[in-house]
Amino acid sequence: MSEPTKSTESTKPAEPTSSPIKTRIANLFRRGNTDGGDDTDTPLRDLFKKKDKKRKDDSVGDNPEAPAAKRPATGPPGLGRAIRTLSSRAANQNPAPGDPRPETEEDPETSLPTLPTTPRSARVIASRISASMNPDRVQVSGKTPTKKMISEYQTKGAEFERWMANPTMNTPPCPVVQSTVTMADLTCDIGANKAEFDVWQSELVAPPKELRENLQSTNLPRDPTKKTWIYSVLQRSGLNKVSHYQHYIVTGAIVASDIHRRNTGTQWADIAIALYKHAAEIDTLRYIYYTTVENEETLPLVRKELYPRNNLPSPNSKVSPAPVETWQFGAAGFRAILGSQLGRATGRLVLAAWPRGTHQISRIHTWFWRDDLHMRFDIERIVQKDKARKKPGLFDSTTTKGKGKGKGGAAK
Repeated sequence: MSEPTKSTESTKPAEPTSSPIKTRIANLFRRGNTDGGDDTDTPLRDLFKKKDKKRKDDSVGDNPEAPAAKRPATGPPGLGRAIRTLSSRAANQNPAPGDPRPETEEDPETSLPTLPTTPRSARVIASRISASMNPDRVQVSGKTPTKKMISEYQTKGAEFERWMANPTMNTPPCPVVQSTVTMADLTCDIGANKAEFDVWQSELVAPPKELRENLQSTNLPRDPTKKTWIYSVLQRSGLNKVSHYQHYIVTGAIVASDIHRRNTGTQWADIAIALYKHAAEIDTLRYIYYTTVENEETLPLVRKELYPRNNLPSPNSKVSPAPVETWQFGAAGFRAILGSQLGRATGRLVLAAWPRGTHQISRIHTWFWRDDLHMRFDIERIVQKDKARKKPGLFDSTTTKGKGKGKGGAAK
């Protein structure tokens, strides 16, 4: 496997797989699948059946029989873990009076535009309750990925690398097309077509607590006393298997806080791009964050395979600040993460946001804070090489001495 940014602290052995009893309990309570934009279902609304540039199926060849993205756990199992998870999220979404999220107004010249919220009705409230009580949101179990699964992740990750970097690479063909979906498409009634999503919440808030240390390595706003980020909650109407999406948006970054897509509907990449375009120009996007990752593919891969194999600090480590590991483009660990479910979803977002060959994911950062996995995907513009080489001048050298293989080139 690839070597990320080195760390001096050793890690604990890989955690054992979950017992059959825990797995049965998890399957008993599960009501649906969570998001990742990973299935072969196309949007249901007639609005997205136009003949022009609206999105098509972007399953990227994944197994249509596989669950979209359940959210099992690898942390301490049981009721205590469930209560802690739900309590933590409730606190973040409904801050107490002492929370650092301030009540002072932001400078209107720097504030981002929020979305108009959907008027409260019995239907909207019932949908919200159903989404909040979904057992898929509570971590229960997790499985260590097999060597075969890891190999498949790496193969899929390599495909995404080539799709992003090379617009002529079509073996296998890239099924992702550029997105033209807007927030009006998603949240407004058009004729007899009801809006696909209700806007439960949209307001300016302080930077997410989980990211404030990591934000120091970026140029993103990180002052906890200023409301510079948009926090939004979208949900589909219904009483069962309610798709819902919680995001933080700021110029330069999309933060996926809690995303669940139930079998059908608009792909997550389209939703995230539409949210970002509502607030800023798409060319300003540089980072995709995931907080409190619970995806059934990505979390076990990072926690139970990549960290132990590379002798990285244990996720349970109390080291502060939390060590951040960096996985570089082209390395085996990078490809494995990119080929897992959240990596594929991020790859789709890049392919849907820009023309192929113009932008790519260059690095993936992972860290554990309070035993939860958080991730950052860095997006960079691809520098186009001149088609014609510059002819050597009078004082230009035509030979290179001492040229050899660089370190860390090939992935094992």
